[in-house]
Amino acid sequence: MNNIYTLNMGHAPFNTHYLHRLSNVIHNAVREHPRTTAIRVDLHVPDYKDTGDSISCIIDMNKGLMSRFIEALDSRIQTFLKSKSKNGMRVYPCHLRYAWVKEIDKDKSDKPHWHVVLFLNKDAFLGLGDYTGNDYNVASMIQAAWLSALKLPLATEYLTLIHFPDKPCYHLNINNPPAYSESYNSLMYRLSYLAKERTKVYSNEERSFGCSQS
Repeated sequence: MNNIYTLNMGHAPFNTHYLHRLSNVIHNAVREHPRTTAIRVDLHVPDYKDTGDSISCIIDMNKGLMSRFIEALDSRIQTFLKSKSKNGMRVYPCHLRYAWVKEIDKDKSDKPHWHVVLFLNKDAFLGLGDYTGNDYNVASMIQAAWLSALKLPLATEYLTLIHFPDKPCYHLNINNPPAYSESYNSLMYRLSYLAKERTKVYSNEERSFGCSQS
């Protein structure tokens, strides 16, 4: 399986351990789901400050925020697939895999944000769907899962906390080696941004990186 990729050197230097882990998650994803959809998303938290009498926005920033997000998203995915199956529709299994990095841009604010990549079975989910409307799709599941993890209501005013960058979806097909090599290289080039050393805050108390273990 291809382990050669190009890095976006505009973001150097990189954390090589993070790069290795990102590559491993991709390989594990396509081993189980030969046709895999990779989705980039950025997750933010709202301003939360004391306004005198009360906190303007109370969110759950307790340890395990990203674990709560992944669990909430996976629960929604599995419920969605079970619902399709009950309605007589063809359903493909989907093992959610992921990788994330936590960053704090000291030049702009002290608020953390997370860059995330999610991996889904392409036979089950081709892409995000329309995330500007009211459809129930991968995008809306991601939005609902993040707000749930923060203990925020699913309200329009909070949807800006979930940002889908330009061209967020990549498709990998291990059964088509030439196309896979090209897609893998393009994806790793994009994901090298997640491994940049700048804006990382390393701590023994809280992780700055997390990913699927298998």
